Amino acid sequence: AITRIEAFRQVYNSPSKLYMFWAAFIIWTIALALSSDTTNLYLAFATSHFNQNPLLSTIALLTSVMGAVLQPFWGKLADVSARPLSLAISLGLYTLGYIMTSASQSVRTLAVGQIIYNVG
Repeated sequence: AITRIEAFRQVYNSPSKLYMFWAAFIIWTIALALSSDTTNLYLAFATSHFNQNPLLSTIALLTSVMGAVLQPFWGKLADVSARPLSLAISLGLYTLGYIMTSASQSVRTLAVGQIIYNVG
């Protein structure tokens, strides 16, 4: 742990670099929270639009289980391959899931899009 802190200090050795790091971290955190909150809010509207409100909890359960089950896979992929490759795959699945969710014409497509979004 000490070597990681020392490496962090070597990279971010000036106050301006450190401030830029924390600003980027705060912006990323806000964007992630906004994405999660709005996705969950609009998912309720979407299932209501398809007259399938009872499936909201099923979709939430499936996305949570798939996300938890695939965490070790993503960790192993990041260790075996390059981290940028696993990040690119994750970003691709995240984007594909959002596209499928937003363009869904049925509750099945909505559920699959949410699962792919959560896996990414």
